[in-house]
Amino acid sequence: MLVAQSLSANLVFATFIAIGIGSRCAAVVPERIAALIEELRSDEFDRREAAAQELEKVGESVLPQLRTAALESKDFEVRFHAEQLIFEVLRAAGVSTSTDMTFAVIERGEFSMGTPEDQYPRQNNQTPHPERITRSFLLGTHEVTQKQYEHVMKVNPSGFAEARSGNKQSPDPVADKVEGMETTAFPVEQISWYDAIAFCNQLSNDEGLVPSYTMETITREGHSITNAAVTSLETNGYRLPTEAEWEFACRAGTVTPLNYGEPTNGSMANLKGDNSYASTQEGFYVGHTVKVGSYKPNARGLWDMHGNVSEWCWDWYGPYDDGPLDDPRGPAEGRQRVQRGGAWLVTEQNCCSSSRLGVAPGERKNHAGFRVARSP
Repeated sequence: MLVAQSLSANLVFATFIAIGIGSRCAAVVPERIAALIEELRSDEFDRREAAAQELEKVGESVLPQLRTAALESKDFEVRFHAEQLIFEVLRAAGVSTSTDMTFAVIERGEFSMGTPEDQYPRQNNQTPHPERITRSFLLGTHEVTQKQYEHVMKVNPSGFAEARSGNKQSPDPVADKVEGMETTAFPVEQISWYDAIAFCNQLSNDEGLVPSYTMETITREGHSITNAAVTSLETNGYRLPTEAEWEFACRAGTVTPLNYGEPTNGSMANLKGDNSYASTQEGFYVGHTVKVGSYKPNARGLWDMHGNVSEWCWDWYGPYDDGPLDDPRGPAEGRQRVQRGGAWLVTEQNCCSSSRLGVAPGERKNHAGFRVARSP
């Protein structure tokens, strides 16, 4: 049985808060940040605005003190403006400096995770329970594309890659489905959970961030990692979302089975729409992955949360805790990792906001990919 530990990184901060990470932050002493936060309670509009603008310019290094103020200050104005500033600082950080990846700010909040007992479709592994996401975070607006993955990892393992199609001597029935198409903006697939972890670490390294994982005793098959001992660290680097974060972001405040409402037989997501659970009308079925962002986003500005490729999450797969829990990270150990969102080859009922699947972390399929998160 594989075990992955989650540890908080014991980071030692210098007297000056200076994130020497590209140009993401300015160097400012903590005392100055504290003084600026105090200015947020001023009765004078100009003083409040000046303090807010200076805090925003500091960048990511101001976030720990802003979060403390938003949660613990006894002054409503300080809490209110600190929360606003957290959003603005995160929004400014929502662009990868080495790729064309963009990120949406997912503001903290509470929601009911799982499927209500009176809602259809529902599976036994979707027991409804309350959850709290206590810290706003960034989540990729799109699934990681073939182009982005190849840029970072120097290889494109995807089955639905135009470069693999059209070989008359050795036909590839998967790749030939996309022959003649521009597939670089299709989601990367045929990657293991370990490959997704390695991508997050490499992207963090490329951008001068602290990697979110350690990987030891690595086993490879070709370019893919099939096994490793993985430890999660609390850093500012890129990471996989937790299962709770994923569903919270996907739902975007909705309580319906799908974040776009009722089933649409494949017109709102790339899935097997010719066999809907709620309609006898035959719908759309593309039969392969498509360019990310081909369908409408949800209310949080996230595309393809339903269908296209199922998405790896951090968590081991297992029964839900009863809750409520703050920022749950799943079981401490297991044999399968969670995938969310369904994919191009399954029906709408398997692509719901609460649909979950347990998959061996070393497994690679042409219907599984991922998107990345970050907690500056």
